[in-house]
Amino acid sequence: MNTENDYIKFSDSMMPQNSIAVRIGLTILGIAIAVFVIGLVAYISIQEDRVKEEAVITAHYSLKETALNVEKYLVREQYNREGLPMNSLLQDSMVIDSIRHIMDKMHPYHHSYNILLDNDGKYIICPDKSFEGKLTIFQRAETLNEPSLDSLGVRMTSGAEGMKEVSSGNHTSMAIYAPLGETGWSMAVVCPRLDVFASLADVFKYALLAFILGLIAMGISSFLAIRHFTSPLEQISSSATRIAQ
Repeated sequence: MNTENDYIKFSDSMMPQNSIAVRIGLTILGIAIAVFVIGLVAYISIQEDRVKEEAVITAHYSLKETALNVEKYLVREQYNREGLPMNSLLQDSMVIDSIRHIMDKMHPYHHSYNILLDNDGKYIICPDKSFEGKLTIFQRAETLNEPSLDSLGVRMTSGAEGMKEVSSGNHTSMAIYAPLGETGWSMAVVCPRLDVFASLADVFKYALLAFILGLIAMGISSFLAIRHFTSPLEQISSSATRIAQ
């Protein structure tokens, strides 16, 4: 029986205390990170649905109120002009400017903008005035190769109301639309997703900061606790080394 070799093998197989502490600490941190990521993804998914729903309700309310104000203005103008037909009334540039002024008050988000289409999808009011009266939303969709914009045009010109997510380059927006009374036109307020989910992004930043700080504190406390509980292993390792020697 070679006792000396057995002691040497036992001593060599003993893991240093620091190595044990590091491995256990990394395992705990790995589990904590996994739990945090899963929880954060679930939380953001739930909050995203909530924020989107609130955004649609807010924008739709603003849209309805603006459409009502435009209709009241048109009725008043029609009365003042002794029953001038609506189609003729809508050809007046002063009337269009007044409608634009009313629509400009509809501004639920910082970068949101408004569009007004006739029953053929032609831009009557939009951010780029060079399109007004000349370009349709369908031509714009073809130029940008954006099927979502074409789909929005179909819905708006059909007299429907609702919400449609549209893309323009690398940007995605939520378009909330509704018909404009008896004119046959359709109005929409377009809200960029970056604006809609800005509050959620702040929540994510604060959650991430809190997690990092908590991770650092947990890592330090875990390492110290593990060193305390694994100190007997260091004593066994030292004793085995002395006996082997």
